[in-house]
Amino acid sequence: MYGVAIRDTGLHLRDLLALVRAADDAGYSSIWAPEVGSRDAIVLASLYGSVTKHATVGTGVVPIYSRNVAALSLSAAAAADASDGRFILGLGAGHQFPTEAWYEAKWEHPRARLREMIETLHAIFAGERVTRDGAIKLTAFHLGASPPAVPIYVAALSSQTLRLAAEIADGVILNWMPPEGIEKATIQVREAAADAGRRVRVISYVRTAVVDDEAQLHTAREALREQTYSYLSLPAYANSVRRAGYGRELDAIASGGEHAIDTLVDALCVVGDRETVTKKLATFADAGLDSVIVYPVPYGEVPAESILETIRAAI
Repeated sequence: MYGVAIRDTGLHLRDLLALVRAADDAGYSSIWAPEVGSRDAIVLASLYGSVTKHATVGTGVVPIYSRNVAALSLSAAAAADASDGRFILGLGAGHQFPTEAWYEAKWEHPRARLREMIETLHAIFAGERVTRDGAIKLTAFHLGASPPAVPIYVAALSSQTLRLAAEIADGVILNWMPPEGIEKATIQVREAAADAGRRVRVISYVRTAVVDDEAQLHTAREALREQTYSYLSLPAYANSVRRAGYGRELDAIASGGEHAIDTLVDALCVVGDRETVTKKLATFADAGLDSVIVYPVPYGEVPAESILETIRAAI
């Protein structure tokens, strides 16, 4: 089963929604809106839900420090209505820099904050009048109308967060992991969920570029190199990739050996013609995932066209 994540950066909204409709028509089971500092992911997911008929739509992911819990629940309720109950709220701890530089929040005990937020949201979505006096402050808050059910997925990389998600969330979103890292993470989630008497879905983003024109392959790989380097400059992702066995490559990059980035592109991403891409995506699916989320990386002079090519050819 395949989903797709459609990043909005650099795309006009009308092009973005055309891509979403194309993904729905192509048969993807889910469509995800990352939040990357361009547009609000919950607003995007609401729009995605309003122009699609079949796929679930989700945020992948909303940083927990970027909204207070009351505002977050109101937005999620609207997205659930807009999508006729096909909405998934994807949450993540985020990163220290944007938390403190952008959101006027303090990066303190993010895993505890994530637990408290999810527990609070569960109570709100269940129709309770909620009061909290912990890290989250809330007095007698409730939704005026009951939305459709809102599953909550958690972005997780570390063992501790994987266990937390298995205990209290409906799903886990993995990101920037090779198949061998996905297999280990999935086993941890399954075991922790079984201990809690629960069943939790596990999905993973996989950066993908379908390139049928050999002349464009270098351009596509360069786009993947840039994204890989950018994300692995963040400690959470770098630590996850190191645990998966790629510490030597990370150390080489830190020492100026940029050639090592190609090894990481090959491990973490999927690029090539349609046959190459479908075969390699299958290796991610075989690592134990419930769904592989194809994450098209744009390349070339017309980004929307390259994204559409990947959407149509990847499954």
